[in-house]
Amino acid sequence: MLWHDWSRPMGGLFYLPIFLTFGLNPVPYHAVLLLLLLAGAYLMYRFARVLGCGELPAAIVALIACYHRGLNNLYYNSAFVFDALCGLFYFAAFVYYARIRSSGHFLSRGQTAAFLGIYLCALNSKEMAVTMPVILLAYEWLLHEPPPWRWKALAKWLRGPGSVLCWSALLNLAFIYGKRFGPDGFMNGPSSAYKPVLALERIVDFQERYIGDIFYHLPSFDGLATLLIWLALTYLVWRRKRPLLRFCWFYVLLTPLPVDFLEGRKRACLYICLAGWAVLAATLFTDWLPSATRVVAAEPLFRRLGLRRTRTMLAAAGMILLALGSWRFKQTEVAPAIPHLGEQTAEVLAEFRSVNPRVRPGATVVFLDDP
Repeated sequence: MLWHDWSRPMGGLFYLPIFLTFGLNPVPYHAVLLLLLLAGAYLMYRFARVLGCGELPAAIVALIACYHRGLNNLYYNSAFVFDALCGLFYFAAFVYYARIRSSGHFLSRGQTAAFLGIYLCALNSKEMAVTMPVILLAYEWLLHEPPPWRWKALAKWLRGPGSVLCWSALLNLAFIYGKRFGPDGFMNGPSSAYKPVLALERIVDFQERYIGDIFYHLPSFDGLATLLIWLALTYLVWRRKRPLLRFCWFYVLLTPLPVDFLEGRKRACLYICLAGWAVLAATLFTDWLPSATRVVAAEPLFRRLGLRRTRTMLAAAGMILLALGSWRFKQTEVAPAIPHLGEQTAEVLAEFRSVNPRVRPGATVVFLDDP
């Protein structure tokens, strides 16, 4: 019921069954979170495949999804399960839609209902999912036929390829209504954490952190470096007519909009955005791989390998370097920080276990001292 202002109810399907089975033992929560991210890695692979990527770039996309150090708290902090769930259902909905459309068919009524059901789960996981209608529009525009500008033709398009877009937009309207006008909606709370501020300074601040996290420069790039990266990316994408790259350009530009005007959003919040960056990186890498293969294969040391083996060697070396870089960051930066981050959680768990409260269902609990 999206018109209500309930806070991310899909998280209950993660927290409550584990709590009822294992109590406050943290291990099962982390185990299930990693399983969700494993499913997300597979769905990012499928995401790349339905966009037209071959096996090699799709495999690189899945590797990037397994662990990206710029989003490192997504993998070890179970509080970000809402991002994991949102990404999981977001990717699943898009893959389901694009698989049908790439076969040359429109979604039937039953398939539209299935898509909207998956998308509803994404919205009920986190607010990042609201970009789905514009992403579908970019997909239809760039990888199929763009919508016509004449009114009659546009109306026909909205009943055909654009129908799912319209239904998902209606879900968005109900969702935004609840967040904006509900008595406990995120945008109405006393805190400014969920109140968007339409200011250039907020956009610049977010873009510096956004590009910094994606390109592993923690905590952020400065404004000039961020601008240069966007210019370089735009040139690489638009220099040739490559619908796949152009779609990904719109994807990485549009998917962070729900947090673009909020304060301090970074890292795990960019999980949905990561899919577009991963496809861009994998596609550009495999585009440059043949040229690099010819250069390396011409060297006397590698001449006996031939082009095919040299290409395999270079692709494997690139993926191993990416994996080793992420593993090293995890061991040197993340692993030492986890015990410190868990101290407060451990103290709270110890207090609950010492008090061992027995509360009747429906009762009200008052915390007299909540530091």
